[in-house]
This record gives sequence, structure tokens and C-alpha cells, in this order.
Amino acid sequence: MMPVPIALVTGVVLAAWPVLIWLGITRGQMRWLAPVLGLLLLARLWSLRGAAAGASPLRALILPGTAGGAALVLASLLLRQQGLLLYYPVVVNAVLLAVFAVSLWHGRPLIERIARMRTPNLPAAAVTYTRRVTQVWVVFFALNAAVALQSCLSNDLDWWALWNGGIAYGLMGGLMVIEYGVRYRMIRRAGM
Repeated sequence: MMPVPIALVTGVVLAAWPVLIWLGITRGQMRWLAPVLGLLLLARLWSLRGAAAGASPLRALILPGTAGGAALVLASLLLRQQGLLLYYPVVVNAVLLAVFAVSLWHGRPLIERIARMRTPNLPAAAVTYTRRVTQVWVVFFALNAAVALQSCLSNDLDWWALWNGGIAYGLMGGLMVIEYGVRYRMIRRAGM
């Protein structure tokens, strides 16, 4: 299991990635910011090294995204191309898309696994529902990855930061709240 301080610090940094990169590029501070981001990502990877592969369905989301971010930082430093760091939201969305999509064909859908962390005995209707919601997340991540990629290619850093650091988070949060509310009502109706 990842130590809480590393998990907390790296989680906040990764969530703030668009704002940090926007500030770093617009303020000319990428010389020190990129190595710091790289070190934080390496610390996160190091802390994940001993975690059991099946310990949590969330680990499947954390590890590839962190590795992708570390690879982008390394490539950015080696090639001296700070613009590569703009692609982190694309990588994260592609990883999430892949993990959610693969879960539809292998084992339980990811939303079902996450729901079972809180409610181990899901009713049959909730199991069907979680499969459908996993499909909705696949579509969401595909669309979000496409818009994130477009924002990278647009050469408009303000648009990139607005989409990846604000709008996308708002849409994701809204989808989470709606999904959780519907699932909660479904479980209550089933008497669980």
C-alpha cells in the first residue's frame, strides 16, 4: 500500500498538473518544475512497487497513469521539449479508457469492482447497472482524450489549461455524482 504522505502529495500534484504546467510554461519556470514533477512521479512509482497486483481496482488506474507521466517528464527533459508535458491528460484519459474497456471483457467491470468495495453483495440489477456505467465511462474517456489531444495540438495554452484543468474535471465530477446517486438509489430499492 502506498504511504499516505506520498499518495496525498503526488495525488494533489497530478490533479493540479494542468495548472502547474500552465504556470510553469507561462512564467518560464519549467527548468525546475519538470525535474520536481519527475521526482514526485518516481517516488509514487517506487511506493507502488510492492503493492499486490490485485490489491485494489484503483491500483490499475494509478500505476499506468503514473508511469506515463514519468515517461513524459523524462522525454521532456531529455529532448528539451516542455510541450510534451501537455500530453499528460491525453495519456491519463487513454489509460483510463483502456482499463475501463478491458474490464468489460475480463473479469468484473471496473465500476462493479469499485461498487463492491462499499457494497460486497450487489443486487443483480446493480451488477447490470455497473456494466452499463462502465460503458458510459469508456465513452467519456474516449471523448475526453480526443478533446485533450485537440487542446494539445491547438497551440493555445490557455484553452489547454481551461479544458484539462477545469472543464474536464467538472464533467468528470458531475458524472461521478450522478452515477453514485443513481447507484445508491438502486441499492436502497433492493433493500441493501
